[in-house]
Amino acid sequence: MKDTQRTAFAELNNKQQKQALVLKAIKSYNGLTFFELVKILEWPINRVTPRVNELVKIGLVKDSGSTRVNPESRKSGVVWV
Repeated sequence: MKDTQRTAFAELNNKQQKQALVLKAIKSYNGLTFFELVKILEWPINRVTPRVNELVKIGLVKDSGSTRVNPESRKSGVVWV
């Protein structure tokens, strides 16, 4: 296997592991917002949002139709289930 193939495989595996962590958190809490995922996983928002979007795209996560207010920003966020 070439170095570029190894790198691509490692990146794909890493992305899938991050998706699995996000999915596990969402299931464990029966739904979470982006800001809640950021706090629980201790990740920056730019790592959380793409993983949720990928999970939505493959049909493992969806918009619950409800929102919760972020106590810090006072903005509403979608609850993902």
